[in-house]
Amino acid sequence: MAKEPFFPFFYVNYQHGTRKFESATKGIYMDLLCEQWDSVFLQEDDFGVAKAELSSSEFEKLLGKFKKTKDGFQNEKLESCRKYVSKISKINSKNGRLGGWQKQKRNSTEP
Repeated sequence: MAKEPFFPFFYVNYQHGTRKFESATKGIYMDLLCEQWDSVFLQEDDFGVAKAELSSSEFEKLLGKFKKTKDGFQNEKLESCRKYVSKISKINSKNGRLGGWQKQKRNSTEP
């Protein structure tokens, strides 16, 4: 399961990247992105609903959004979002450990 319960959703990227998709394909694509966020890699059987519900041309468009790796399929943009979220999470965690009082002391001009 993903450590972070959210992923950044950039509607412009989604809108432009799925403009030629049918509505059903868009829904299945979003489900697959959520599954990838949760499990990091998608497996062949994760595409079962897409194969059953979509025409072969729509399925090929959908599959084009995922790169096949030795561990499974991944959407590269989503993985770049994962790296970004992880980086921000580490920064926030570090700042949280300092606490508000420590930040105030550090930024203070008094000795």
